Amino acid sequence: MAPELPLPEQPQAAPALPPAAAEIPGAMRSAVNIRFIFVAGDPARFGSNRQKQAYLDRGGSDWKPFYPTPSDRIGRMIQRFVANEDVEYDIDIMQLGEDLISVVQQAYHDREIVVIIVDAWTLSWDADSRNILSQFDQTNRMTPFYNCSVLVPWNEADLEIKDERNTILDTVRATFDSRVRLFNNPSFYRDSITSVEHLFQALRDALTNIRSDLHGRAEGQKPVTAGISKPIVSNESTPTERRV
Repeated sequence: MAPELPLPEQPQAAPALPPAAAEIPGAMRSAVNIRFIFVAGDPARFGSNRQKQAYLDRGGSDWKPFYPTPSDRIGRMIQRFVANEDVEYDIDIMQLGEDLISVVQQAYHDREIVVIIVDAWTLSWDADSRNILSQFDQTNRMTPFYNCSVLVPWNEADLEIKDERNTILDTVRATFDSRVRLFNNPSFYRDSITSVEHLFQALRDALTNIRSDLHGRAEGQKPVTAGISKPIVSNESTPTERRV
C-alpha cells in the first residue's frame, strides 16, 4: 500500500473584523485610512553600488521610481493620487521596521489598509529590508493579511540595472513567495509596474478590492480564495482581477 502524502499547508482564516462605522446605527461614514510604507534605500549607504539621483535625498518617500521622467518623488505621487480619487482617503506614511507584522495586524483590527511600495533593487541589495519583508511573508502564509497590498514598480529607463532585471525580480518574488504563489491575486501583490499610470491603476484596483473584501469579512462573507500560480505582473490579467 502506497504511503499517504502530506496535505499542503492551507492559510488560516483571518480573524473577524469589528463593524465599520457605516454599519453602526447613527454612525457617520468616515474616510478610508491607508498606511503607506515605501521600501527604498537611503543613498547615503549606497557607496559605489548604485547611482543616487533617483533616491535623493533620503530614500523612502523621496524615492523617484520612474526617474528621470517623471522625476516626482513617490510621496508626492501618492498625494496626487489621493487628491484626484472620488473616495476620501486619509494617508499615513510609515517607515519600514521590524514591527511590520504588528503594524499590519493593528491596521487590520482598525479596518485600515496597508500598501507597501517596494523598490526592487533596494530589496535585492539590502539584507535588512529583505529579512523584514521575508518574515512578514512567512507569517502571512498561515495568517493572511488581507488588508495589505504589495506593489513593485520597475523603471525601464534605468539602464544601470536593465540586465539584472530577471535576477532582481526573482529575489523580490522569492521574498514575497506566499503573496505571489498562494494569493494569486494582483490586489495583494503586483510587480513590473512600468509607469505612473500603471501604478495609479494598480493602486486603485488594490484599494477598491481590499475595501470590498474587508467589508465582506465584517459581514461574514467567504474569504478570498488562495491559489498557487505564477507571479502576477502588471501587464497580465487574471480572472480574479476586477477593474473599476
